[in-house]
Amino acid sequence: MVAFEDGNEKEHEIWRLNNETTVFIAEMLAIKEAVSYCKRRQITKANIISDSRSAVVSIESLEENRKFILDIKNSLQDTNSNFLLWWTKAHAGNKGNERADYFAKKATEKQEIDFYFCKTKQQRKTEMRKNIRQNWQILWDHSSKGKQVKKLFDKVDEKRVLSDFYLNQIITGHGAFKTYQNRFFGKSP
Repeated sequence: MVAFEDGNEKEHEIWRLNNETTVFIAEMLAIKEAVSYCKRRQITKANIISDSRSAVVSIESLEENRKFILDIKNSLQDTNSNFLLWWTKAHAGNKGNERADYFAKKATEKQEIDFYFCKTKQQRKTEMRKNIRQNWQILWDHSSKGKQVKKLFDKVDEKRVLSDFYLNQIITGHGAFKTYQNRFFGKSP
């Protein structure tokens, strides 16, 4: 976060976030901390500028119900202050935005974590899917079954899970084939 007054940089603050924090949450935190900065210094009128369109839209949304964002909205709407939230295009030469990006990169070099955020629901889902695929591959690699299919597919992939009844019979060899019928049902070929 960078504070400007009359076009001149007044001061800045940097915070290190844990590695699992999303860019969206980082941008929301910057807005929250900008509001806190103004309140600590008893600044009653300020323009808060962010290059995160999604953060600005979330704060402006009437349907937003995440507590973290609602807290920011309430801080912005404090009756004793006049804070305006603006969006600016990223990497467009805006002096304040370029300085904020510079300090954001500097914050990644800090060892101490200032703010810790849990993984998002989507991050947890992605991680679970990855673990399931890895475990599935281990089971596939060590299974004595499906030797014919393994010749075709040595790696598991959920994109290859087919729902075509006839194609599945051909790939697995389980279907209305004479050898299969003979082996399992004693029907002569």
